[in-house]
Amino acid sequence: MMNHNKTIKIVFAVFLTVFVGGGYAVAGTVEGTVQGLGCILHGKLCPTDRNDPRAAAENVFAIYSGKDDYKVVSNISRSTLSYYLGRKVKVTGDINSRYNAIEADSFQVMFDGKYKTVWTLAAEIAERESLSGP
Repeated sequence: MMNHNKTIKIVFAVFLTVFVGGGYAVAGTVEGTVQGLGCILHGKLCPTDRNDPRAAAENVFAIYSGKDDYKVVSNISRSTLSYYLGRKVKVTGDINSRYNAIEADSFQVMFDGKYKTVWTLAAEIAERESLSGP
């Protein structure tokens, strides 16, 4: 039979792993600018816009909110993110702090001082379903 103290320690260890160290996702919003992840991680000047030849060297784009604060958007294509390179954006979805990532539900871009929704997960799912046919 297992010792009661040992059982408590095991339950506590599982709790810490799942809820503290596990990097579970929570709903939230990230605001910042679209930047190349390589630039963010190396502290270098990033491409200024999608026409900058250095943008082609970036494989991953992220939302940069300030010094050492960024989130990789796991479910929006590289081409969509690169189109808005350097623009102020807002991403709403599930944030996973362990992996510095967000799984987006919506993606908004600042135009003339107001955010405009340019991508939603629901619209992408509907488009994929319409392309696959009945």
